[in-house]
Amino acid sequence: MGDSPLTVAIILPDRIVSDSKLSGDTDHTVGKIFRGPDGSLFVTAGDSRLTSIFERTIKSGKEPEIIDPKDGEDFEAALLKTDGRIVIYDVNFAGFLIGETWTAIGSGADVARSWYMNGHSAEDAISKTFDVRTDCGPPVVTVMLKEKKRGR
Repeated sequence: MGDSPLTVAIILPDRIVSDSKLSGDTDHTVGKIFRGPDGSLFVTAGDSRLTSIFERTIKSGKEPEIIDPKDGEDFEAALLKTDGRIVIYDVNFAGFLIGETWTAIGSGADVARSWYMNGHSAEDAISKTFDVRTDCGPPVVTVMLKEKKRGR
């Protein structure tokens, strides 16, 4: 994959933690982590065409339709619903509500998952992935499901 900006993300009931390397050829129309119209959070990983279609569909407030990807295309995404439940989307944009309280997606998911399962914070697990997966990279970004209220 060379210089392609692959993704690693851990999705928890209250936040998504991801790398933010964006050099390369993937067209993220809104960034790797973005907020849906209802306040939910999404994170995407995959080829430019599929990433772009998925992100534009979600930002328009529509549900993604099942697609038939081209040979060799890869894509996955996660939705962190406003109630903290997690939906995983596969390469066909089919969404599956999972029963686990957390998951990981992207090219570095296995590495990050092992660090997290061994007691490291999600942020540390993502950061440690950079030592093994050079296609993922800093800085680590954390986006909270519930936006903090600003004020006095």
